[in-house]
Amino acid sequence: MSASNDSAKPHTVVMDSPKTFRSNRKQYRVWLTILAVIILVILGFVIWHWSHRPTPVKKVTESDLNSLGQEADAAIQNNNVSQALAIYDQAIPNAANKSVLGELDLEAADIASNAQMPSKALHYALGADAIQASSDTSALVASIYQQQGNDAKAIDYYKKASGEVSPNQISGDGSAYYLSEAQQLSGGKK
Repeated sequence: MSASNDSAKPHTVVMDSPKTFRSNRKQYRVWLTILAVIILVILGFVIWHWSHRPTPVKKVTESDLNSLGQEADAAIQNNNVSQALAIYDQAIPNAANKSVLGELDLEAADIASNAQMPSKALHYALGADAIQASSDTSALVASIYQQQGNDAKAIDYYKKASGEVSPNQISGDGSAYYLSEAQQLSGGKK
């Protein structure tokens, strides 16, 4: 019997030719270079993103109101009402709570009203009135509406102010004053 010729063949290991080895080595270098570039791009993006992240903004608290007022007063003394309003515009979005927000709006409304900027004053005053309705804020809104010639709205807010007068207000009977303002605007009718 004859043995199979296949089993008699010696096993040979084929070595890559030097040309194939160099070609594989070039491919390896190309892939390694591409990988290095990708890593550098990702690393660069991470560093750029980290360095351009927004800085945390300090919340405006009750203790900051006095210094903001002093800054705004200094700007007003230099005849720069827009800078004074800008101080409050920057502080308003960073108010720590609604009470501070209402105070900031009220101060900005007062500045704008004194500077004869009724539309800006009304914007701030309505914000303050929505947050902390009081006789002062409602009366300010009423006076701004009155400046603009909107007597109907002024009457409504004077009536609202008369209902918000607290019993411990020092300045006498504010309720009667606000009602008389509303009555005067309506032509004496109740």
